Amino acid sequence: MGIEANCRETLRRFNLMPDKRLGQNFLINEPVVKSIIEAADLRDDDVVLEIGSGTGIVTRELAARVQEVFACEFSRGLMTALQDELKEFSNIRYIQADALTIDIKQLASGGKLKVVANLPYYITTPIITMLLEAKEHISLIILMMQHEVGMRILSEPGHKEYGSFSIFVNYHSRVERVRRVSHGCFFPQPQVDSAILRLYPLNTPPVQVRDEVMFFQLSRAAFGQRRKTLRNALFPVLGEQAEVTLQRAGIIPSRRGETLSLEEFARLSNSVIGYDL
Repeated sequence: MGIEANCRETLRRFNLMPDKRLGQNFLINEPVVKSIIEAADLRDDDVVLEIGSGTGIVTRELAARVQEVFACEFSRGLMTALQDELKEFSNIRYIQADALTIDIKQLASGGKLKVVANLPYYITTPIITMLLEAKEHISLIILMMQHEVGMRILSEPGHKEYGSFSIFVNYHSRVERVRRVSHGCFFPQPQVDSAILRLYPLNTPPVQVRDEVMFFQLSRAAFGQRRKTLRNALFPVLGEQAEVTLQRAGIIPSRRGETLSLEEFARLSNSVIGYDL
């Protein structure tokens, strides 16, 4: 039985319907499954956290290759189906929960996890944020998400997709594009394509900042109102010191946030520290 037929049969047997509210679109394309598995560079001693296990299409491939899989699925009905479909595997630990409540440190148990996640649009940013904030416990992250979000993460200064989330992700990880995934690879078909990205969490960020809180506060402010110059966009954070801080960082105050590189945001942040604002 092929992947699509197996997916449909599993849903039928357990009287389940894809829940649009939860962004449930199940992967039914074998080459894409293969791309995910290859991107994860799996080894037999790996411990993998899978977020959004669905009907177990990817879970099965993971469990056949690694030491242990934590399969996280929000839907109680899908979790029941998942446990039945994969009952021959003894190395799967099932977590029926909101992924945002997962304790990454506890699952890692002193080691490091690999994470494979199929992310619905409405929760993509919070989950990526959660994972990167726990990056000391994660060696590799494979993400499938809406293509538009993937392009935001990969975007560079000067592009309309570039924003504060691009800064956040690229500060905490090295990002690679694995492939684009057509909307026809899912059941039911979403209206847009997806993208698979590979993130390597960084122990040492690519830029040095003295105060991460200030660094991210400035990047968010810079993109908060994209049409404003940096002089005006940063005023709510820096007040009257906005212009002088930009000048100390060697940044023209009339520039806009989307033109600044990661390195320039770091320089800007470091120019603030030590001043009584």
